[in-house]
Amino acid sequence: MRTREHCLLAVLLMALGGSSCSECHFLGYPEATTFAAGYSEEAFAKVEAGMSREEVTKLLGQPLGIVTWDNGRETWEYSKATHGGGYQQRNIVFSEQGEVRSKAASLADD
Repeated sequence: MRTREHCLLAVLLMALGGSSCSECHFLGYPEATTFAAGYSEEAFAKVEAGMSREEVTKLLGQPLGIVTWDNGRETWEYSKATHGGGYQQRNIVFSEQGEVRSKAASLADD
């Protein structure tokens, strides 16, 4: 059986692109996460700075939500909390020109 420390380590590894800890349910992770249809960790790992919206859509499908900022940038959200607590957050940030500026894989608290 995994200890809390092992699960916390697994959470950190997942945030860095490693494997998940399916036994870490006490953190709301990963059971509390809903991903966009077509999303996969493998495809997310292929997203690179400079890619277009079309290229990202081909890899990951349509996002669950899009936040448009005052500066013209967009954040595409590929995950959301199924219920309260921690969940796996996956976002892509696009520049004003519509190119990938950054991506984020983290554990978020809803």
